Amino acid sequence: MSGENKEKSLLAGLLLGLVSGAIFTLLYTPKKGSEVREELLSKADELPDEVNKLLADIKDLYKKSSALVIETGKEKYGKLKAVSEETANKLKIVGEHQYDKLKTALSVADKTIKEKVFTTNQQESKKEDA
Repeated sequence: MSGENKEKSLLAGLLLGLVSGAIFTLLYTPKKGSEVREELLSKADELPDEVNKLLADIKDLYKKSSALVIETGKEKYGKLKAVSEETANKLKIVGEHQYDKLKTALSVADKTIKEKVFTTNQQESKKEDA
């Protein structure tokens, strides 16, 4: 539902409540009819001002709440960004450490394989010479 539709629904609800209250007052008032009509007319004259005041209050509340949502969103984004950067740095450090360990392991494996191949070649050469 769009903001304009919400405002219209709220306004319609407020007006319905005001009309219902007026009817209830008419039905259950101990005053004379002429007094009630006069009071209703004076209240009806005040109605547009009251509606405008309510709408102004609603708009003000909307502005404040939207500013709060934006501020909170920015704050949460900043915290999330900081945590993400910290996590990325930690992963980088761990990754570099693991890379160094893997590089060392590969170097040892390469050296071991070369020694085994060299030793095997020497043993085969000795067998052929014998």
